[in-house]
Amino acid sequence: MTSLVQVCETDFRVRAVRQQRWGIGLIAVASLIWLWVAFQLVFAFTIDRDGRRDRECESRAFYAFGVDDRYKQSYYESEGDACEAVRDLAPMLAWVLLSVPVGGVGLFQLTAATTRLQMIGHVAETARLTESEKGETRG
Repeated sequence: MTSLVQVCETDFRVRAVRQQRWGIGLIAVASLIWLWVAFQLVFAFTIDRDGRRDRECESRAFYAFGVDDRYKQSYYESEGDACEAVRDLAPMLAWVLLSVPVGGVGLFQLTAATTRLQMIGHVAETARLTESEKGETRG
């Protein structure tokens, strides 16, 4: 191979690896957002005011529906306004919605870069096999 081809191939590989790392990073950011939202929904929490614990609140996902099973209360009715305000669903939903395009772009970047690396490996292997066949027919 000529040095110009090697430089071009090396540059192509470097750009593909960089793109692959960006894809992994974006997927990691989206995953962290999903884990944070899951933590907010699943675990119980306390409301602290003025350095003292005011109130224990159950998780948004697993709160008790009340003592009487025939009458199922909402989270607001069961836990109260303070707990509802601290773990409001709207910001959590907004974060999840914002993480979807980030994860999608990350997945695209990772897939495209991995495909590029596989293709350059395939082209290099094909060139090597072609050179070895030419060498065998000459000799």
